[in-house]
Amino acid sequence: MNINQLRYFKVLAGEENIAKAASKLYISPPALHASISRIEKYVGHPLFEKRGRHIFLTGYGKIMYKYVCEFIESCDQLQTEMLCYSKQHNDLIRLGVSALTLWQEPLVKFMDRHPEIKIAHSSLKAEQLADESVIAKFDFVITDLHDINTDFWERSLLIPEDKPVVMVWPGHPLAKKKVVHADDLKNEAFIALSKGYSSRGYFDQVINFLGIKPIIYTESDYSLRTALVKAHKGIAVSTVYGSVAPMLAGLVPIPIGSGVFPRVQTLFWKKNSKLTLQQIIFQKFLIDFFKSYKGNRKIMN
Repeated sequence: MNINQLRYFKVLAGEENIAKAASKLYISPPALHASISRIEKYVGHPLFEKRGRHIFLTGYGKIMYKYVCEFIESCDQLQTEMLCYSKQHNDLIRLGVSALTLWQEPLVKFMDRHPEIKIAHSSLKAEQLADESVIAKFDFVITDLHDINTDFWERSLLIPEDKPVVMVWPGHPLAKKKVVHADDLKNEAFIALSKGYSSRGYFDQVINFLGIKPIIYTESDYSLRTALVKAHKGIAVSTVYGSVAPMLAGLVPIPIGSGVFPRVQTLFWKKNSKLTLQQIIFQKFLIDFFKSYKGNRKIMN
């Protein structure tokens, strides 16, 4: 039995529904069920009972819930204090992002301007972004507004409306269009990111909003996705800011119409955490950098 299993137990007790809890935790219902079964085997008692479509804590479960909440709170406090101590004795800024290729320009400019401040830059999958024990290790996280539980994090919107685009190769029939709609995309082959990426979740949401059944040529990481689009194997979905990443140079971005909702690119930092001078410098730099960002206008106007 580990702390992640205990967090699963706590979420399930709150949701009272396996499917809803699994969705919130970014795991499958069978995986959540197996995790709960392991806890029940460990404690030797049933913790939940099923009534219709919902499940509820048993008497044993209620006792377990009380101590699990106290234990998780103590673990989080311990982690916070250890991180605070580490920050006071280390100038390294730990940055977690949902897309490694997306933030190169501001990070390079920051490092040029502040060579004395070091940055550890790590990629996080959707499941990790939803796991407080994972993201608590970072000083800052950059991802979509909806990827993180904002009860525990302060935030600043870097790009409030990072609108969706399709990426095609020059010469593709869609390349000369100013905007594309569902009918333009319904017969196209897509190179999709693998499941688990935050941006893959956005791809699925956009496709569902458009009401089309996508033809998925393959699923891949960012690098292979770009290579396959350039090899004319399919098209990809990105955002306006994502489309200007160096990796996508040479491809043509076309805005997706039909009122598709944008990603909200957001900078997060821990609530009630006293930032070091270096962290304040980094935070202010990023916020100021994107105040003057005009990327959406390059494509949308």
